[in-house]
Amino acid sequence: QSQLEELHLGRNNIGRDGCVALVNTLCVWQSSNLKFLDLSSNNIDDLRLCALVEGMSNCSNLQNLYLSDNDQITAAGIRSMSPLFQSESCSLQCIMLENINFGDDGAIALADGLRGNKSLSRLFFDPTSA
Repeated sequence: QSQLEELHLGRNNIGRDGCVALVNTLCVWQSSNLKFLDLSSNNIDDLRLCALVEGMSNCSNLQNLYLSDNDQITAAGIRSMSPLFQSESCSLQCIMLENINFGDDGAIALADGLRGNKSLSRLFFDPTSA
């Protein structure tokens, strides 16, 4: 079991290889203590986000997820997060999605994905992007 509670990778441009390595690490953590994950400003796109969501499914203690300033994320990427939001074990309390241009379709996908979520109490996004 990992003892790591916070992982700050914001503004590191982790790229494709870094994203793959992070996903592989998250997937093997069976009982993660990770509560805070900052991936802001990393050029994450829809494909990488979809892979990350798979890895984050093992992070049932994750409370804060920062994805701001990843302007390659679109409505498709937001839609890929639905299984994470709707999981019975989801403990996300805060999601930062500022400066992501996901448009109207992304806003609808976000609203649909959060339907039934009982843990989220703070959601930040740029209203001009939705």
